[in-house]
Amino acid sequence: MRAIAVVPKAKNSAHIVDVAIPSIHEDSVLVKINLVGLNGTDKEIDEGLYGEAPQGEGLLIFGHESIGKVIGHRLSPPLSPKALTIDVRIKGLTIIKP
Repeated sequence: MRAIAVVPKAKNSAHIVDVAIPSIHEDSVLVKINLVGLNGTDKEIDEGLYGEAPQGEGLLIFGHESIGKVIGHRLSPPLSPKALTIDVRIKGLTIIKP
C-alpha cells in the first residue's frame, strides 16, 4: 500500500512510501482508506517538532484523520465487512460507523 510517512524529528522528511498491508491481529480492524486528511499537526510533525514512530519502526505514517471501508477484522461481535469508518483520533477515540 502507499502511504505518506516521515522520519520522526527529521525536518521536511515527508515522502510517499510503499509498505506491506498489515496483519489483522485480535481485536483489530483493517480498513481500506478512501480519503485521508492532513492538518496542522502533520505539518508540525514534518517540521520535526515532535512525533514518534511505533516501536521497532523507523517511519511514522500520517493518517490520523481518514475515511474508508472495513475489509477485514477480528472483533466480536463482528462488523459488517463493508462498514464505513471515520477515524478521528481525539484522546484515543476512534469512531466506527456501520
